Order: sequence, then structure tokens, then C-alpha cells
Amino acid sequence: MVLALACVRLVYEVTASMRAFLYYLFLFLLAGIGPGVSLRSALPIRGLFSALICFECLGLLFFNFTVLSFGHLGFPVTGGALKLYSLGVVVASIITLFAAYPTEGISRKVSAIWRDLIGEITRSLAGFNWINSLSALILIAYFLILAQVNRTHFFPAWDHFTYWLVDAKEIFLSGHLRTDGRISNMFSNSSYYPLHAVYLADWWGYPVEQVASCFTLLYAALASGLVLSAATVIAPSLIPGVVCGLLAVNFSLSGYLLTFYADPANSFFVTLFFICLINPIPQERLAQRFCVLSASLIGLSLVKSTNIYYMALAVIIWLLYDFSRRVNPIKSISFRGMTGFI
Repeated sequence: MVLALACVRLVYEVTASMRAFLYYLFLFLLAGIGPGVSLRSALPIRGLFSALICFECLGLLFFNFTVLSFGHLGFPVTGGALKLYSLGVVVASIITLFAAYPTEGISRKVSAIWRDLIGEITRSLAGFNWINSLSALILIAYFLILAQVNRTHFFPAWDHFTYWLVDAKEIFLSGHLRTDGRISNMFSNSSYYPLHAVYLADWWGYPVEQVASCFTLLYAALASGLVLSAATVIAPSLIPGVVCGLLAVNFSLSGYLLTFYADPANSFFVTLFFICLINPIPQERLAQRFCVLSASLIGLSLVKSTNIYYMALAVIIWLLYDFSRRVNPIKSISFRGMTGFI
């Protein structure tokens, strides 16, 4: 009870000065509901918590890909344009959500959506476990503490002022994506990651270097949530141990989580790829898994130009994994463990 009250207080303190970030957090959730329901067979969804994590992940990708695509087509990246992009992805998400239900008629589709939502909540309550819930709450509290530290302290780093935020300020001031990849010496990355800082700058009306790193925390939190969601599907009894491992990893990387570094984003895309790769899925649903895996690899390649080599390695592992499942399903189990280790 004390931990829950402390989390509520932290949420209140953090939200008081981070409304812009929470707006985009909610936007990503809305943008991901439609794609998430359509691709749910390829995602580690078991319960409401894992569903929200997966929807947030897909919404994040959907919105960022949309802004980046329109920006490279010459459309502006300004406050007004971002509102239009936001409206567009939400409408597209709603259309995708209704298209995921084959029943005819809007009222029947709404009834089916409501029935699935109630069923998901009922299953979550039926499988409620105090130990697992407390473990997840501790992990959430840890990220809330980091968010509070991020709100009150500034940790400038090399990449802040040489790569990502330089690009973000150029986009913010010009209202368009840059056409020259060399904004700094040997800088050839895309504007995928700097766009996160642009979102907040357009909201506040000026660049906010300190608060921009909250998106770094978001990527780390989503990666941890994906691992936790996969654990609920594969081995629910190991969740407390998984949470301890996630806390240890995130604590050791706390220096990266409080700066606007792209490393947590890389970890997020790699985690999304491998968790969806080993997630059990029927043969007739492999197209859904292809969509999620392809999106994760595209996102990985957009964060840093050098990630193209990791992308190629991931494709090789993907092909080997699927080949091993076709040749011998028993051997694929051991290969699944190897890919999870990688």
C-alpha cells in the first residue's frame, strides 16, 4: 500500500511538468490500438498490461514512421503539421481497429470490440497474482523515480550537443527535415531519433534539452515491458526473477537512460524483434509476424546508419530460425533459446 501511494505521488509530481510527454504517450497508445488488434497474434499479449505495452510500441512506430515519411516528402514538421499527423494516425488506427472485426455494421463491430475488452479485463483479473503484480509495480516505480530525477536534474552528454539535439534544433527552427545528412562531422543518421525532441520543442515553443531524455526512458521502459509481457506468456512463475534482472540491467545503464542517447532505442527494437520472433504463432498468421519483425528492423536501421549491419545479422537469424522450425520442430526449441540469449 505504501509503495502504491508513493507511485501515485511520483506520478503526480512527474505529470505536473511533463504534460507534453504524456500527451504523446497517450497519442502513441491511441495510434497503436488498431495495428495492435490487427497484429495481436504476432505479439506477446496475455492480459491488459501486456496489451497496453504492445499497443504503445506499435503506436510509437506508427507515428514516428508517419512523421518521418511525410517529412522526407517535403511536408513541414511544425506544431500545426504534427497535430494533423496526430489526427491522421488516430483516424487510421480507428479504421484499422474496425477493419480487424469481420462483422458487418458499425454497431456490431463496436459490440465485438467491447466484448473483447471486457473479456481481456476478466482474464486479467482471473489470472491476478499478487507477487507478479508487486514485481511489475516495483519496475514501474523505478522508471517513475528516474523520470523524477530527469525532471529535476540535467545530465548533458556528448551526443546531446553534437548529434541528436543539433538535428532536432535545425528541424525545429526550419520546420522541415534536413536535406543534408552531414549536420556535423561524419553525421549520416536519419532524423528518426531527433524527432522526439522536436515534438517537445514544438509543444513548449523552444528546445527543451533536459526533458527530451524522457523519450530515452520511454524506450527502456517499453523494452522492459516487452520482456515482462513475454515472461507472462512463456514462464509466469519466473516473473519476480525477470523483474530483478530488468532492474539490474536498467540500473547499470542508468547513465544512458538520463541522457538523450539512442542506445535504449536500439535495445528496444532488438528486444521487439527477438520477442516477436520466438513468440508462438499459428502458421496462418505468419504474415502478421512478418509485419512486426519488418517494422522493428526498419526502425533499428533508422536510429543509426551503422545499425544496417545488425539488421542484416537479424535477418540471417530470422531465416535460420524459421528454417529450423520447418526442418525439425524439436530442434527449433533449442534454437529459440539461443536467439533469446543473443
